[in-house]
Amino acid sequence: MRKELTAIFSIAVAALSFSQPASAGISEIARIEPGAVLAAAKDCDTHGDKNDWGSFMARECKAGGKKVTVNGWVKDHDADGQCVYVHTEFAESGSQDSDWACPKGKKIHFTLTGRGDATDVTMRKIHAQD
Repeated sequence: MRKELTAIFSIAVAALSFSQPASAGISEIARIEPGAVLAAAKDCDTHGDKNDWGSFMARECKAGGKKVTVNGWVKDHDADGQCVYVHTEFAESGSQDSDWACPKGKKIHFTLTGRGDATDVTMRKIHAQD
């Protein structure tokens, strides 16, 4: 996984090295210094899953000290009356859940912050409340 992320960031750095003025249609990300991208990426892990009823992708980053942030998205794939969400266990501060994504097709973005490593980052389902 680390090798894949390193390859992705190497490609991003190479692409950013050829940045053009913003007036040439380059997005805001082209203004980020390549070294900053690599520095931000080295203390991060990626989590994700996809199945018949939902999918999620999240990035867990250590922000210095014991503070950890998990941010990403979760999407509902099934019209089953249930919602999907991401559950995260932080080693020192306990568990946190994202908002629920439902009905089918709904995708939400989330940010969860805790202390200690994120020991469990999983997608779960819960019955939608009427």
